[in-house]
Amino acid sequence: MVLSWNRAAVPKLDYIADMNEATNKLNGTGNPAEMARGMKFGLVGLNHKTAPFELREKMSFTESEVNEALLALKHSTGASRGQGIADYVSEAVLVSTCNRTEFYVRYHCGMFVPRILISFLAERKGATFEEIEPHLYKLENEKAIEHLFQVSAGLDSMVVGEHQITGQLKRSFEQAVACGTNGAFVNKLFHMAFRVAKRVRTETRIGQGSTSVSQAALDFANRTLGKLGDKRGLVIGAGETAMLAAKHMRLRGLAEVTIVNRTFHRARELASRLDVKAAVWESLADLVRDADVVVSATSSPEPVISEPMVRRAIDGRTNPLFLVDLAVPRDIAPAIREIGGVEVHDMAALQAHIEANIQSREGEAEKALEIVAAIETEFLTWHQTQKLAPAIADLRAEADAVRNAELAKLKEQLSPEQYALVEAATRTLVNKILHKPIMALKESACPRNEDVA
Repeated sequence: MVLSWNRAAVPKLDYIADMNEATNKLNGTGNPAEMARGMKFGLVGLNHKTAPFELREKMSFTESEVNEALLALKHSTGASRGQGIADYVSEAVLVSTCNRTEFYVRYHCGMFVPRILISFLAERKGATFEEIEPHLYKLENEKAIEHLFQVSAGLDSMVVGEHQITGQLKRSFEQAVACGTNGAFVNKLFHMAFRVAKRVRTETRIGQGSTSVSQAALDFANRTLGKLGDKRGLVIGAGETAMLAAKHMRLRGLAEVTIVNRTFHRARELASRLDVKAAVWESLADLVRDADVVVSATSSPEPVISEPMVRRAIDGRTNPLFLVDLAVPRDIAPAIREIGGVEVHDMAALQAHIEANIQSREGEAEKALEIVAAIETEFLTWHQTQKLAPAIADLRAEADAVRNAELAKLKEQLSPEQYALVEAATRTLVNKILHKPIMALKESACPRNEDVA
């Protein structure tokens, strides 16, 4: 179910007007049947599928900004500006990464206008309602829960199966706990989301196989050269692709990584950020000779690695020279492919490897979705039984009241030993009588598409 409202009635961002509409509902002018339905759970968000990079960047919250937003929400009560968001929202978690910003909230049904939350987010980031609303998705109840579980499983990531999002969700939840905007519902929900992530990671292969050209290049290098821990890497260039190549070399544990670029200060800056070496352009030929793995990603209109350079580099060499060309146009002269002892890979070969891995991940996604569905059902069943707790407690209290009244009539007629035996027997009897109706109530609490109270 998607949260909906009359957009025509919202010509501009109007936080106070939104609050007034919600206040009217609190004062009894809203739909009483709607208000009686209790609590709901929902989310408002945008991600790489719905918003351009510039808007995602604008709506991204730093950790300190997340804390400030949660605390502002928590303290935005009627005491400050009429009715505040905290008068409608009981629990909240704000998730913000480079690819998504999502606000998960548990709120009072019939007292909450969805655009209140959108207005709040826009206001925090200096945006307008009209600017962000077309790029938002609004989900509630089961749809919102399912979305969170799919996010935690890596199924909604730009690269299917990546697990970095799990750590980001944990950090977001920890911030909600620190700010006091969590509660029993959110606690259970997010811990079950973490269970989803763990099961998907251990029971499927969705996170296996490289999905970037830099990772794929090092996969190929590993096949050719064996373990990379004693190998030396060279990255030619200082752009984003070169940065990723150097970063993955570090992650794969190469013994030495060097960055070389025509503009030395750019090579030095990148090397400093990644804790690797930088070298001047004039030393390129010597660097190629000394390297085991070379990744080239410049914007040069002509090849920067020539056939004579490579022939000199392999003279007297016993181990293979592994070259990767990530540039367009090519950085590695085509004739080098014909030289023995040299292995060359380009974007076409790497892309085929990546596509095969992506197809494999998509196949594993079906298994991951089954895990999501199973834990979603488990959570909804738990939630429904929680709704029954007061009724079950009342039933037990009434039965105990009847039992105690009857015991009181017998107390003077029985010895202490006899009374203790009768008291124990009647307690057991009441428990056995109540067992079946209580179990029937719990079994009736099957997941349905209704309000999450």
